[in-house]
Amino acid sequence: MTGCVDGHGAGAGGGGSPVRRRLPRRREHRTVEVSGADGARASVAVALFAADGTAAEVFIRARDAREGSQMSALADDAGIVLSLALQYGVSAAALARALTRDGGGERRSVLGLAIDAALAAEADAAGDLAALEVAP
Repeated sequence: MTGCVDGHGAGAGGGGSPVRRRLPRRREHRTVEVSGADGARASVAVALFAADGTAAEVFIRARDAREGSQMSALADDAGIVLSLALQYGVSAAALARALTRDGGGERRSVLGLAIDAALAAEADAAGDLAALEVAP
């Protein structure tokens, strides 16, 4: 497979290697508190690419996990993987469509909630609340 999941990344369709969009050393983050249906809570910080307002980087801090615990490490690692996917051209909307929801359409993981926070940050930056609607 070449390119990225949603076909918008560098190298998509051209057979070339994907290119990572680099972030400036200092960047603004928007932080929100999220909670899942099971009560899991997290703080999610999202940075956007200044050029186009798309999500660029995500930090996830599991609120109920002890520092150094498996859950804390999982949240940290999920943020890193999500950030790399965004920097290599996978859209937050494509990621949102790919992740699990429960029978009522709610996110089942902190990672899913973090992606929803990224979509909300993009919509806020664009002033477009309609962008929050992502088909499951």
